[in-house]
Amino acid sequence: MPPTEPESTSIPTPSQQQRLTKLFTEVVWTPLYEPSYDEDLFNSCITTFEVRCNTELGIESPGAAEAALKPIGFQSYEIIKEILKKGPPAFAKPGWVSEMMGQKVDLEDLLKGCEWLQEKKEFKERIVLLDIWATWCSPCIEIAPHLSELSEKYPGVVSVIGINNDCIFEPKDKGHDIEKLKTFLGLDKIKGKFRYTVVVDVLNRVREELWKKCGFEGVPTGIMLVDGAIAFVGDLEKVDPALEKALESIGAAIIPNAAAKEE
Repeated sequence: MPPTEPESTSIPTPSQQQRLTKLFTEVVWTPLYEPSYDEDLFNSCITTFEVRCNTELGIESPGAAEAALKPIGFQSYEIIKEILKKGPPAFAKPGWVSEMMGQKVDLEDLLKGCEWLQEKKEFKERIVLLDIWATWCSPCIEIAPHLSELSEKYPGVVSVIGINNDCIFEPKDKGHDIEKLKTFLGLDKIKGKFRYTVVVDVLNRVREELWKKCGFEGVPTGIMLVDGAIAFVGDLEKVDPALEKALESIGAAIIPNAAAKEE
């Protein structure tokens, strides 16, 4: 979803925004994201969404529910309607597999176009999971603790790199606000969630040379490399089975973490 600048009015609290995103997905996006668009069903879903925003989230002023969707990438209901009329893109269809599967990636070269938010490191792990994310994306924040756990569970074998691009749906010349990102990562509600390397795609090379070619047009996007070759592209919530398969393929399915060793 493309990011937008939320207006100063009608901005939900972080808790409201998280609940609103889930409500929107449940009431509008999931039932309508089908090849065949139904105008009456769309209007019914929007009405239900407005009512539930009022009763469950306290978002009740005229237009407030519509305005509250802006931080997750939708300027208006009309834009949502136009997207839904087009139907799901290829990556959203059952059985979709990226055309880039098996392709080698020069990760070291790509990362030269990024700004590191911590000390640079060499990624010698055989499995590297790229987390392409944005600060305005609620699912990106929700999945971060799990990715942190994966990086800690398989030390020396699995590495996770968070590649931030808040401008991922913007024009190529859109600048990146690195200081804003640093502030974001320092918020009490965010601290401790991203316990893995985070870089900023300042030159948009990861976006242009990898993300777009892989074909998964959303965030967060997970791209897993096994010995430098792409072994997974898609929703990070679905990466665990692919990771298990990758671990088995390199003979490293069972690797105790630090806590397990202490026991």
